[in-house]
Amino acid sequence: MLTLHHQRPALAHVPSSPATLRLPYTPASALAARRMVRAKLTEWNLPHLTDDAELIVTELVSNAAKTGCLTAIRVSITG
Repeated sequence: MLTLHHQRPALAHVPSSPATLRLPYTPASALAARRMVRAKLTEWNLPHLTDDAELIVTELVSNAAKTGCLTAIRVSITG
């Protein structure tokens, strides 16, 4: 399981509606994970975190796809 957590800034209002995807162990899953991360960070008005978060989730999902022996990767983002 891969989880990307974000700690809320003290002054920012960030809704706490998490998102989770169940993806196959393939390199193409990184794109779906990036899209989910970008969508949630945009929804939470945190666009300044998008580039770094997309890079991190891409690396995690790509590494999992290369080494995974299970049937699915679960990627979650929570506020």
